[in-house]
Amino acid sequence: QGESTAMVGDIDVVASQEVVKAIERLVPLIEEALQRDDPWFRPRARAPEHKDDEDDILAHMLQQHRNDNVKQLWQPLIRAMLLYQVGVLKLRWDRRIESRVQIDQVEINEGGKTRYEIERRDVSALVFDGPRFDIVEPYSFIIDPDCNRPQSAQYIGDSRSRRLDELWRLEEMKEYLNTKEIQANPQSALEPSELGGFEAMQASLTRPHASGSILHGPQFVECLELWGAFDIHGDGKPVECQVVVVNGTTCVLARENPLDGRHRPYAVGRTAKWSKEFFNVGVMDLAARVQEHLDVLRTITQHSTLLGMSPILFTERADVGLPASIMNMQPGSIVQGGGRVQLITPQADTRAHLPLHMRYQADIGELTGAPNNLSGTADTNTATESVKNLDQAGKRVSGLIREYSSLWDQALTVQHQLNRQYT
Repeated sequence: QGESTAMVGDIDVVASQEVVKAIERLVPLIEEALQRDDPWFRPRARAPEHKDDEDDILAHMLQQHRNDNVKQLWQPLIRAMLLYQVGVLKLRWDRRIESRVQIDQVEINEGGKTRYEIERRDVSALVFDGPRFDIVEPYSFIIDPDCNRPQSAQYIGDSRSRRLDELWRLEEMKEYLNTKEIQANPQSALEPSELGGFEAMQASLTRPHASGSILHGPQFVECLELWGAFDIHGDGKPVECQVVVVNGTTCVLARENPLDGRHRPYAVGRTAKWSKEFFNVGVMDLAARVQEHLDVLRTITQHSTLLGMSPILFTERADVGLPASIMNMQPGSIVQGGGRVQLITPQADTRAHLPLHMRYQADIGELTGAPNNLSGTADTNTATESVKNLDQAGKRVSGLIREYSSLWDQALTVQHQLNRQYT
C-alpha cells in the first residue's frame, strides 16, 4: 500500500515502492494477454446443432458487459490478485424498475381549430434487466479456508454495505423478508458543516457505513451473504442454500439455492504459492519482506547523506545528556553544554550502498516475476542477458495470466447460466 513497516530507531523510514512498481509492471501485461484478441472470449457450443447460436450468445454477453461497464473491473481485479492473493467477482441478476415522468402531447380539435396540451404522468419503467458484476473486497470475502475451489467449498460468501431502501425494494419484489425490522446504522447523520476537512468528507462519501451518513441521505446496513451446504431441514442432509443476515441480527433470506444447477455466483482467482489452504503466501508477500530491508538501507543512506551535509555539534563534556546515537538526532541539531565545541561531520558515501541496493531490487524482481526488464528500465550488460531475463519473467507471468483467465472463465460461465435462467 506504499507504507513501510520497517523501523530504524526514531527516524521516519523512507518507504520504497518496489513492490508497487512490480505490480504495475505486471498489470498491463496480464490485461493485454487476455484482451489481445477481439473478441477476447468466444463461447463454444457443445452440441453441433447449437453451433449457429455462438455468435448471438457472444453479442448478447458483450452487450451486457457494456451495459455494466465491465472493462473498468479488469485492472482492479488484477491488483487485488497480486496484492491480496485473491481477486473475487460476484454476479447477480438485477431487474430494476423505476418511476419515470412521461410527457405526452395531446391534439384537441375544437370548432375546426387545433390546439395541443401537454400531459405529464408517472409511469413505471424497466431501466435495467441483466447481470451485474461486482468486485468483492478481499477483506470482505468469506470462504472455507480448507478448500481452494469456490464451487466445492463448504461455504462461500461476502460482507458488504448496502442501502436500506434497496432492501425495502427487494422485499417489495418478494425477494427479502423482515426488512422493516432492520435498524439503520445507529451512527448519527453528519451535518455538512461537521465534516471538518477533505479527508472527513471523502470518508463520509465513500464509506458511509464506517463514518456516518450524510444528513437526509440514504441509510446503510451491513449485509452478510453466505452460499453453501447447510442442513436447514434438520434431516442430516445438507442442501445448497443462500442465507442473508443484516447487521448480524436480522435474517432477511434463508432458502435453497435458487440458481439453476445449484451453482454459486462467485468467480475467484488466486495467486497463492501453495494449494492446500486457500490463504497462505501470496506472490508479493515474500517480496514485501525484502522491501523492508530495502527501506532500512534507503533510510540509512538518506540520513547519513543529510548528516554529512548538516553536521551535528557536540561538546566534550559528558554530563549534558548526550544522546546514545546520532542517528536519532535531526540533521543540524546542537547539543548545548560547557567546554569546547566539537564539529562532527559523518561521511556519506552512497556508492557503498549501491550494490546492496541493486541486490534487493533484483531479489524483489525475481520473487515477483516482474524484473525491471518488463518496464524497459533494467540495467543489463548485454542484449542476450536482457532476452534471457525477459524469457524467464515471461514464464512466471504466464502462470498469473492462467489464473486470471480462469477467474474470467468462471465469471463468463456464471453469466451464461444466469442468462439461461432469466432470459
